[in-house]
Amino acid sequence: MKKLLSRRFVLDSRSIRPGDVFVAIKGKKVDGHEFVQEAFERGAYAAVVEKPVKHSGNIYLVENVVDFLADLAREKLGSLESKRIIGITGSNGKTTTKEILYQLLSFTDSVFKTPGNMNTEYGLPLSLINEYKNENILVLEMAMNKKGDIKHLCSIAPPDIAVILNVGTSHIGLLGSRKDIMEAKLEIISYSRENSVVVCFHDDDELRERVREINKKTLFFGRRGGDVVLEDWWYANGDTACIIEHFGEKIAFKLSGIWNEGQILSLLASVSVLKALGKELPVRILPELKLPENRFHVMRSKGLYIINDTYNASLESFDVAVKTMLRIGEGKKYAVVGSIKEQGMFSKETHERLGKKLEALDGVYLYTADDEINQMKCSKILMRSDNPKVIAENLFSRVAAGDVILFKASRFVEIEKVLKEFMGLLGK
Repeated sequence: MKKLLSRRFVLDSRSIRPGDVFVAIKGKKVDGHEFVQEAFERGAYAAVVEKPVKHSGNIYLVENVVDFLADLAREKLGSLESKRIIGITGSNGKTTTKEILYQLLSFTDSVFKTPGNMNTEYGLPLSLINEYKNENILVLEMAMNKKGDIKHLCSIAPPDIAVILNVGTSHIGLLGSRKDIMEAKLEIISYSRENSVVVCFHDDDELRERVREINKKTLFFGRRGGDVVLEDWWYANGDTACIIEHFGEKIAFKLSGIWNEGQILSLLASVSVLKALGKELPVRILPELKLPENRFHVMRSKGLYIINDTYNASLESFDVAVKTMLRIGEGKKYAVVGSIKEQGMFSKETHERLGKKLEALDGVYLYTADDEINQMKCSKILMRSDNPKVIAENLFSRVAAGDVILFKASRFVEIEKVLKEFMGLLGK
């Protein structure tokens, strides 16, 4: 396998460049084995497959592609003795926490982070195989859709610091209950390294007690208590001012732009990780931190506050978004929303609860490209349409300076199409 480690591994045959290794994945809708020929035509050096294919090129027939990638990633990592691995899981905020931690640590250390949302049984090992350059600290997102997913990721890169941001209702349609979601996420503690430290959200009573039962050294962050506590925050001149209690010491600082409560808590989780690593809190660089795109990114245009939160959605993230909207802008509050996916048998209940949260706003537009959002009932609905242009034009005709507009739905819905139309009308 060593001779393969110098090459780039690719899952999508359309992304193959000469010399790459194509990995054939059999998905729910598409079987990668059907595209081996195309991969070689695009210049692939080899293909990794789980079943025989008719081709004369370099074919690596393996029993299980997931296990093969995991083994290759372990080989790329090599000895873990001198490395510090930070594993991050949670229903919301994984990428934000990863990006903040990367920025904080990069001032003094060589740091690797999983790019984008490469946090699955395929994504995490691929990111290590393709991108890892022997950095001392690794900041890894660890996602899960089912029990055992995080256990598998920890078998590749067992954390020295296991971060659990929260437990929400994302994926409840796949796991069946919030309790099952919690137990699946707690695998990050059970399968971390022997002397690992846990960083955990304090304010979820059930989660806090379960973590304490596991009996690992734990640092807590939150609003209601813990080692790092968010005491207050407010918005002034387009920036965010914060007061936190940091291991008994009160610290005030400014963050650039508008951060919502969830994003600030991601910062507090990152600050707790610094403590676990034995590092000081670099207060002077906090105003330089930047948030990832499309995750509650507040833009100003023509006097409007436009919130791009198109990356994903859950009830919990909607709750944070609405509460933040009510704290900014002097005008009316509007939301353009689409379905929350992966809710399974709970979809109707989820969207009904969403409707209740949105009652706090002045107007709601339903983008119905995915039909599940039609289950939502809310007295503030102004329009239902699957046409991005129609929604954008109606919204544009209604808003005035000082108004706040949220664009939010699960990724599958592609609600960014409505945002693009609206920004076009603003001349952006």
